[in-house]
Amino acid sequence: MFKNIFELKNGKLSENPLKIAIQSMRKNKFLALMSLLLLIFQISAYNLVPVFNKYFFDALEILNFTNIYKFLFLYILILVFSQVFKYAYFIISSRLYAYMQTQIRKDVLSYLNLHSLNYFDSRPSGKVTNEYHNLYDCNKILFTTLENVIPSLVVLLVSIFLAFFVNVYVGIGILVWNISTIFVSTKFIKLISKRTQELEIVSNYFMGVLGDFISNVKLLKIFNVSQITFNRLTKIASNYCFVALRKWRLKSIFGIFLDFCDVILILVFAVVLGKMYFANLITLGDLTMLFTLAYRIDDSLKELINSVEGIVSDYQISAMAAQNILVEIDNLDKENAKHMPVLDSLAISIKNLNFRYPKSKSKSKDLSSINLEIKSGEKIGIVGRSGSGKSTLLKLLQRQFEFDDGQIFFNDLDVNNYTKQSIRNNMAVVDQDNQMFNRSLKENILLGRKVSDQILNKVLKDSHCNEFIKNLPDGLDTLVGERGVKLSGGQRQRVAIARSMISKVPLVLLDEATSALDSKSEKVISDAFEKLSKDHTMICIAHRLSTLHFVDRIVVMDKGRVVNVGTHDWLLENCKIYKSLAKNQLQ
Repeated sequence: MFKNIFELKNGKLSENPLKIAIQSMRKNKFLALMSLLLLIFQISAYNLVPVFNKYFFDALEILNFTNIYKFLFLYILILVFSQVFKYAYFIISSRLYAYMQTQIRKDVLSYLNLHSLNYFDSRPSGKVTNEYHNLYDCNKILFTTLENVIPSLVVLLVSIFLAFFVNVYVGIGILVWNISTIFVSTKFIKLISKRTQELEIVSNYFMGVLGDFISNVKLLKIFNVSQITFNRLTKIASNYCFVALRKWRLKSIFGIFLDFCDVILILVFAVVLGKMYFANLITLGDLTMLFTLAYRIDDSLKELINSVEGIVSDYQISAMAAQNILVEIDNLDKENAKHMPVLDSLAISIKNLNFRYPKSKSKSKDLSSINLEIKSGEKIGIVGRSGSGKSTLLKLLQRQFEFDDGQIFFNDLDVNNYTKQSIRNNMAVVDQDNQMFNRSLKENILLGRKVSDQILNKVLKDSHCNEFIKNLPDGLDTLVGERGVKLSGGQRQRVAIARSMISKVPLVLLDEATSALDSKSEKVISDAFEKLSKDHTMICIAHRLSTLHFVDRIVVMDKGRVVNVGTHDWLLENCKIYKSLAKNQLQ
């Protein structure tokens, strides 16, 4: 049972931040156990100090030198052991903390990677980044509990017990004082927790808007509206400052209250214990022990309350992040899904495919009764008016969305029975908005894959990348900027084609890959497409019919249906929609 608390339930992270931290120790259980034992030894040694303190001063009061030396030795010994346990705990727990934080980052990233594109499309990247950062601090909650809350609570309870042991009335007074202080503190903690939640909502919103501002700064400057967005950010920042001030004002008042309690407790102890000593109701050892306990109770109570307040705030922040990141995956593989191998050749068969986007308010289907047969090595073009379902069909081929009505086969393999990752291992995609990392051009082409220089040079030549690489300041090592802003649209398309050529996959999907290019760039890209199409099955969506000069057949779609399939010449004679598209482009 002890081992089970570390394990993931059904392979999924808990939404409870404290459990996430505990689960992150599953590969370092020995370090976790050693840290816990050392912490227990340290707390135990620390709590024995007042006892030896009392007996030492009792012996000192009557000048019993035998006991004085004995308890002085034990006092020093227990202090040494306390420090040894403390340093040993620090060394081991530091390693454990680092391993836990690394594991949490891996776990959360792995879960984020399972989300569909729809998850990321509906959330600002800055907000997701901020929530990810908040979530991997879950171990801070656990360590604050272990290092601050539990020790403070133990010291507080032991100190109250020892006070009762010395004098019942003093013990009762301390108990009542602590209960009263804790009761008032809980009211403050609830209010601070509410302010923390408000602050985190504003912070996530600000980070989302800030991410948009930085990502689209070029657009804002081109249209000279950066000041408008800047004013919006300033307004949100001002609101953040206002909410933060409300929280910190409340925390300041809370701090003043705790300091006031400190002063009152010590003053009352000094007066009451002084009178009791001079009235011979307590010994010098009792007086020394009770004063030591008073300071311990004061420090531990303050540490306990401040730690609980911090944990409640951190827990709330992490819990909000967990609720947004660890949501149910909307496009998971089936439990018994198999791994599809990378196929040597790929034919596609689509049978009675129907699809409507999740949460769509439209009564009509986005795809309706799609039936299509594509032979291995065949080049297919797909055309149609905007909104006819062309890109939706490609998304289903990539398994970006689940579909229950209809079937898609790669050769004789039903894609619904295979993992999405293994299906995507069989295809490469070139679209109109090719994503680029802010890394070198070479890294953007290879995407972590390793190929020989001979293969890379051939790919660069066939994709026409070498024509612009030779003019770059650092060649293949040139940094392309965020989203590839240092490259032109045509250059980014060539990079995407180079990626596809290196992939060595049987299926290539082209989605409006030349829509934003001039005629010269289109000609270069079209030549690259022809080289890419060799030994591949290819599906090419295009608005410009001239892009499809190399395809074997063209599929015409309208309102989510396949209305005709044929060659360019046949469609001009027999398909009104295709003829209309061709006529509009000539005009």
